[in-house]
Amino acid sequence: MLQRDHTTRHLNLRKQHRTDLLGLAAGEGAFLSPQQSQQILEGHLQYLEEELTLHNAAVDLGQVQETLLEVSAIIRHQRSERPEAEYGTILGRLTRLYARGIGGEASDAFARSAADYADVIEAISWTCSSCEYSQAIGQLLHFMGQLFDSRKESWMTVYEHILSMPDSAAIQPLLERECFSEVKQWVDEGVGNLFKIRGDLAARLQKLEQELALLEQDMQELEEQIAAELEAEKTAAGAPVIQLDTRKRQKELLGWQGKWRRLVTAWEDERYVLDLIESNILEFDTKLKQLRRAYSLRLV
Repeated sequence: MLQRDHTTRHLNLRKQHRTDLLGLAAGEGAFLSPQQSQQILEGHLQYLEEELTLHNAAVDLGQVQETLLEVSAIIRHQRSERPEAEYGTILGRLTRLYARGIGGEASDAFARSAADYADVIEAISWTCSSCEYSQAIGQLLHFMGQLFDSRKESWMTVYEHILSMPDSAAIQPLLERECFSEVKQWVDEGVGNLFKIRGDLAARLQKLEQELALLEQDMQELEEQIAAELEAEKTAAGAPVIQLDTRKRQKELLGWQGKWRRLVTAWEDERYVLDLIESNILEFDTKLKQLRRAYSLRLV
């Protein structure tokens, strides 16, 4: 009950300042005083710490994402109005919070909100050159791989935020590692489009399979009809004389058989390309895992 009351108070506070925050996001100037922004930041962090717990089975993902985006907006527009130590405190609270999201029992809300978390980390990186970002980047790489495994396109947003951090954020050694360069090359060459291509291919394969199933059913029915007519004609006439209608149906069956072979060939071609796409996805997934391991070893 107490947590619910706190959440309600937090949401009410957010509503009071929503107009100002939207103005910040639209680049219309700083509407919040340092005291107001400090109050909102503290409320937002408390909300996140209470909402993202291992025991909360009903995380409001939308509110978590909006809260993180608003934290980022405040930091980006008032970064010169507070000492770096305060940003270090915010960073520390967030990295401790998202450390809960790495483990077998963690809620998937951490990964699903990772793109917004990455937005906050990037915002801080442009403000606090003395902050330590190793743990945060390691978490982002973990969530990026988790999102890719889950076929979520937001993995790309996490990657872009990491890449957008300045050299002063002490991530240049990571960017110079061979495994990260390979990941960057894959992204530059369009790996982000693989899921869409895969989805389009899967849809076309499903359509071809449906056409084949219907055609095979029609062919079977026509074959049975022809066989029955041939047997009836043989019995009635005493000789295997084929009537004109039966000949037309046999010709129609030959046409359907040709169409069936063409559909099978088209299905095999699409299947081959889909297998290549799946192979590329698995290969890139392996490179992401190598990057995560390499960075984890760097932290040890």
